[in-house]
Amino acid sequence: MIIDSHNHLGTRKGEHFPIETLINWLDNAKVDACVVTTHPEAINNDYVATAQREYPNRIIGFAVVNPWDFDAEDELRRSLGELNLKGMKLNPIRHGFALDRHELVDPLFQICEEYKVPVLCHGGSDLFTMPGKFEEMARSFPNVNIIIAHIGEPDAVDSAIRAAQRYDNIYVDTAGIILDTLQKAIRYLDPEKILMGTDASWGRFELSMELVRRATNDERTRRLIMGENIARLLSWKPNK
Repeated sequence: MIIDSHNHLGTRKGEHFPIETLINWLDNAKVDACVVTTHPEAINNDYVATAQREYPNRIIGFAVVNPWDFDAEDELRRSLGELNLKGMKLNPIRHGFALDRHELVDPLFQICEEYKVPVLCHGGSDLFTMPGKFEEMARSFPNVNIIIAHIGEPDAVDSAIRAAQRYDNIYVDTAGIILDTLQKAIRYLDPEKILMGTDASWGRFELSMELVRRATNDERTRRLIMGENIARLLSWKPNK
């Protein structure tokens, strides 16, 4: 089963990417299911939840919250409880906060720990999401699994890999990375810690799968990265 771990859905200024288009992309690429979040610029967790209800075997919804919002904690609880979403997505760059700003972020991590769901976070080499900030949160919340999206590209790849080596609860995803980065991650990390991410609508599933196939000839490693790891992390199974 092929399951992609990082994608976006909905409408923001300048872009409309509806669920129907995403399902068509999945069908064309022969991808079974994918993790989806709303755009951080135009948060709409209800739309993601509706997509998950309509396509329960194809769509795995994560909540997006802006920690600066006064109702962020309430919205996350509603999303994980009432809406039954399966994780949280943070984008410190879009919303302007450091991942390890404890007074702002800790309440959200505490809710994720309570609901036993992972945190997916933008993880490029920028001021707000350098790998050391992921390590700080991993130390502070050892029971919360954290996914470094983009494996620290372009300038913090080695640090992101070391962070995932040091902490059992840090994982990485392949969204938007180059072949050399994925080969390095496979070389130095347990393959069970690497997740395939496409970052649709920017990326394409076919290219993400081809990247994994080029990075390794080991079939077990390919299966883990292309679906088994995220399914295990979420304890997710399609409905019979």
